[in-house]
Amino acid sequence: MVSEPAQFTEHLVGSIRSICTSLAFFLLSSSGASAGGYSVAYAIDANGKSDTGKIEICNYDKACEIESANSGLSISLLLSRPSPDHNWVDLRVKGAPGCCYSADASKVIYLEIKPGLLRVPIYEGKERRVNEFVQNKLFGVLYLEFSNPR
Repeated sequence: MVSEPAQFTEHLVGSIRSICTSLAFFLLSSSGASAGGYSVAYAIDANGKSDTGKIEICNYDKACEIESANSGLSISLLLSRPSPDHNWVDLRVKGAPGCCYSADASKVIYLEIKPGLLRVPIYEGKERRVNEFVQNKLFGVLYLEFSNPR
């Protein structure tokens, strides 16, 4: 008989392998983004459910929306025009009540865009107020990869 931790580990490894395979498919099958924009491939592993996809055309300074019916999450990405030094995205994840916060219990996640796959943990619990200490529970992980910035 297989122990519960071993079953959980096997399920987790299988889920991650499935997400990475799907994400690789979307990245390799992409066409270029339009002038003045970018594309984003994503994978969501949250609450025991997963989802993958790609948005071919997102425009700078305008929110790009990801809707995941499978996980029940709505994700908004706002990327400012690229700069030579740093590129940042404002990320907001909406879900069921009590979800979705950053590691520091904030509703907005500020993410520096770097080459390769970005891993963004999402937490459930409550939002931090002022200097309050909050320790929320991991809800899931969002994987993002940005490409074709113009």
